[in-house]
Amino acid sequence: MENKAIINSSVDPASFNQPPVLLHGKKNLVMPVLVTMFASAVIFGFGGYYFGKNSLGSSQKVNNVQQNEVTPSPTSSGLVVASPTPILQSSPETNKTIVNGVDLKNIKVTLPEEWETKLNTDRLLISPKTGGGYLSIKAYTYPTTIGRREYYCQVSKICIEGTSYFTEMNIGNISGYSANSLDNSGGGTEYFGAKGNKFYIISSYSPPSPSEFEKSYKQVLNSLVF
Repeated sequence: MENKAIINSSVDPASFNQPPVLLHGKKNLVMPVLVTMFASAVIFGFGGYYFGKNSLGSSQKVNNVQQNEVTPSPTSSGLVVASPTPILQSSPETNKTIVNGVDLKNIKVTLPEEWETKLNTDRLLISPKTGGGYLSIKAYTYPTTIGRREYYCQVSKICIEGTSYFTEMNIGNISGYSANSLDNSGGGTEYFGAKGNKFYIISSYSPPSPSEFEKSYKQVLNSLVF
């Protein structure tokens, strides 16, 4: 018996020429996925570049601020240590030059008419030529660690405790005092002052009023230059 091929008449031969439906459906799904992935890659790429750039810029700013605040300086051991911020200090005041007074022979004075000066061993005598009265100046080495009034009482030894008093005044080109109520055996007011390491005591004697001395002695005191 001859074998014959069995042909299924229910199958349309034209269907062999059509592409599979399942394959076409897969292609339609792949394309949107690829587009979505590409778009995501682009977005994330730009985002990563932007954030990375900002992060780098912030890091550089921090480094620049730190470099401006602290400047490293090398040490002998090779280590690097931060240089401390310099502290500005005002320079101390220069010591003022102390101007000392002059010796008796170099004291200057402007004399009224009919007055004269005489220099002895330890004093300068200024007086009218006639009528009596005088100003007698003595100079001492002054230790500036003691007050002028206290030093005056130690040197003159004529201060009376409780009754002597002092009046501040200018004597020529120095500041000083007048001393009153002293135990000076009938002498007049005494004046004293200091300039540097020189201490001056000026004794006075005034004859009975009126006199040339009484009229002009204040003018003489004001003209003294020590």
